[in-house]
Amino acid sequence: MGQDAALRSPPLLSRAEDLTPLLDLVAVCLARDCTATAAMLDELPQPLSTFALAASWLAPANLLTEWRCVACDEPHTCDVKRSRDGTYSYVCLHNGRLPLSRSELQTYALDWVAVLGAFAESIGRNERGVSRHAAERLYKIGYVDRKTQDDGWTLGLAVGLEDAATLSNVLHVLRTSFPKGSGLIATIGTRPPGEVRIERYLFADASKLFQLQSNKLVLMQPEASKILFGPGPTPAKSGAKSRSANIAQIRKALLEAGEWPDRRNAQVKSIRSGWKKSMGKIPAATSVPRNLREIEEAEREGREIS
Repeated sequence: MGQDAALRSPPLLSRAEDLTPLLDLVAVCLARDCTATAAMLDELPQPLSTFALAASWLAPANLLTEWRCVACDEPHTCDVKRSRDGTYSYVCLHNGRLPLSRSELQTYALDWVAVLGAFAESIGRNERGVSRHAAERLYKIGYVDRKTQDDGWTLGLAVGLEDAATLSNVLHVLRTSFPKGSGLIATIGTRPPGEVRIERYLFADASKLFQLQSNKLVLMQPEASKILFGPGPTPAKSGAKSRSANIAQIRKALLEAGEWPDRRNAQVKSIRSGWKKSMGKIPAATSVPRNLREIEEAEREGREIS
């Protein structure tokens, strides 16, 4: 793939594109502190490689000085030779001198600032507003408004979590320095195993939260909200109670028993415990406060929760 590709405007995509291959390549460049080769770029689906160059995630860097020969039965590494006429080649042990094109030797450097800028732009922010934490392994991208609810959430980005010390530092910062409230930490590369919830933050693969649409990184808000808050309320069937109504019933029983705590965190814990005993699957801890606010508002207005 030649450098000219970086200068062309990418064609508009007619469908959303899965970012996984590109984010995997970004993770490799970060973990190994290396450039991407033309061969690595060629392995990407064409829309992703075109976007990576046009959006400056990857920029042409140096040419390879060594080439791994696979033209014979004994793969080996050879020095790249540049002739006076500007052509390139290497000498195979069995096949003699073999030509190489400049595009084959081209490497591409990762522009991490451009990557951060794309994530920030996906929620209407810009790279200058991104804050850096944990030795630049954790980033606060910004606040995400929810169009149908009055509570938003914080989007973060984490990299390098395959290193135990980095992961420990990131978790410490989430506990002590990040905004209090709900949030998702998008990860590039390794994600902590299982459902890791620190304070009210959850980790999720960036490829599950973002897609490439019309040559822009787009946050899939419904998917992100489902990961963070659960599937949300479903229309109640005739005669069936809503989740808020069930929570109101549990709350009433605790109040009557004199077991309703004062602090919101303890209230949420009591609701989830009561729900588990009577109804099985526990609602997400991040969604219960919203239900409680709805119940309290209904009480102030003299309305019933159905």
